[in-house]
Amino acid sequence: MKLGLITSSAPFGAGESFVIAEANALSQQGVSILLVPTLLRTESPQNFEINADIRVSAKGVFCGEVLYAFLATVFTKPLVLINVLKALLTKCPVTFFKNLVVLPKAIWVGRLFEEEGVAHIHAHWASTPSTVAMIASIYSRIPWSFTAHRGDIVANNLLEQKIKHATFARFISNSGIKLAGGLCDVKEANTHVLHMGVNVPAESKTKKPITKKFVILCPANLIEVKGHKYLIEALSNIRKGTQVELLLAGEGKLRGVIESQVNELSLSSMVTFLGQLLHEELLMMYASSKVDAVVLPSVDLGEGEHEGIPVSLMEAMAYGVPVLSTLTGGIPELLGDGAGVLVEASSAKALTKALDELILKDAKYLTTGEKGRVKVNGDFNQKKVARVLIGWFERGLKK
Repeated sequence: MKLGLITSSAPFGAGESFVIAEANALSQQGVSILLVPTLLRTESPQNFEINADIRVSAKGVFCGEVLYAFLATVFTKPLVLINVLKALLTKCPVTFFKNLVVLPKAIWVGRLFEEEGVAHIHAHWASTPSTVAMIASIYSRIPWSFTAHRGDIVANNLLEQKIKHATFARFISNSGIKLAGGLCDVKEANTHVLHMGVNVPAESKTKKPITKKFVILCPANLIEVKGHKYLIEALSNIRKGTQVELLLAGEGKLRGVIESQVNELSLSSMVTFLGQLLHEELLMMYASSKVDAVVLPSVDLGEGEHEGIPVSLMEAMAYGVPVLSTLTGGIPELLGDGAGVLVEASSAKALTKALDELILKDAKYLTTGEKGRVKVNGDFNQKKVARVLIGWFERGLKK
């Protein structure tokens, strides 16, 4: 089948690596993909390894070709535009304006997908990309669907309207559906939970640390919701005599604040700022056993600002690396039943205790890593997720 895939900006920019990873998995199972980014963030470097047989068609929101397609539709298919505008009606003027901005681009996408013989349209994010998909579907009458993550659910950009209009709405966590249910009427008939997946190496297992120094990696942008300050504080209280190194992989607006905290607690010799790593570099650290544990000390900032199910944890678990995180958002769905260590959020004391146990108790360390790998292979395996999605796409075509 031929799939029209709409992203926020991937394969350009520095985010959405998990979206491209899923597209690659679909492509490897025979799906022909025409990928269209909603926005062109060309000021950021391309950050993805994309399969050669995935075609990318990238146009600016207001480029000549897009505006021509829109004006042609105004004169030749005015009823289509009327139907689109009806679908975009909302009481929130800001949301209405955001959707109007991408209207010409969405019409161009609909024409493109129609000309290319696309059989199904899928958008990642319940925000503007799914607006583009919905409009493109109204124009072309091609069935469509979307994947909702977390922040895009909170934005509530015509969420109820989109759920009703799409052949299916996929949420990546049970907490995501619960969050949506607090904002709109969630139709069970076409809303489903299907986790994002990661590639699971054929051979990997948990190995006992072979050096005296226990290496902890925190792969997370340096922003408030990631809770770095609690991990830094926890590190300062680790049992005396324990040799620990903390690697921080990521960038963000709080880097200066976190560096100051590290210096104030005299932890400079124990903490290394790696900056933004390439995805391949991160995976190589797991594959080569350079990391003994991964910690994500995420917090809940309220109003829906919390973690979904972090891909960063899944990737470490796929290599048998034990992970430690907090009871926030969708994280318990991933780390339940001993697949990882879960502690109370915003508690440096709880993090310290859990780290001491992982470092000192070999049985706890090995069991956590092995259970984590089994959990990811069973419920978050990218190949299995791709097969389920393909089935949903194909069923949508038969309606």
